[in-house]
Amino acid sequence: MAQDQYTLFKPSDRMRDLQFLEEIEQNPRVSQRELSNTFGIALGVTNACIKRMARRGLIRLRGFPPRRIAYYLTPKGFTEKTKLTLHFLSYNIQHCAEMKKLISKKLLEMQRSGVSRVAFYGVSDEMEIAYITL
Repeated sequence: MAQDQYTLFKPSDRMRDLQFLEEIEQNPRVSQRELSNTFGIALGVTNACIKRMARRGLIRLRGFPPRRIAYYLTPKGFTEKTKLTLHFLSYNIQHCAEMKKLISKKLLEMQRSGVSRVAFYGVSDEMEIAYITL
């Protein structure tokens, strides 16, 4: 079951690319081990992501002694980061709109069935949308 939970919350490759590009842009001298720890993924997965992004021309690697590498976004990397950011913003806006519709429908059903009080428990994006929808 723990594996199922991990899969449920595992970011897509596109989201991971965006996270890596943002981190590399902020700190070009970040190590693969630091990236691995930051994103909670295996060092081998981090290495594969870095290599894939370098092959795609999104980042450029430069060596710094002793045994250090710095990663720099290329113009293509900046463009890809912008595209990914717009994609996820668009997705999140659409997701929030769908959540609002669904929550509105459920609240109206509750009202029609005689429910006069609703208690919110916990903190989440969905709870915030429900509160705003009321």
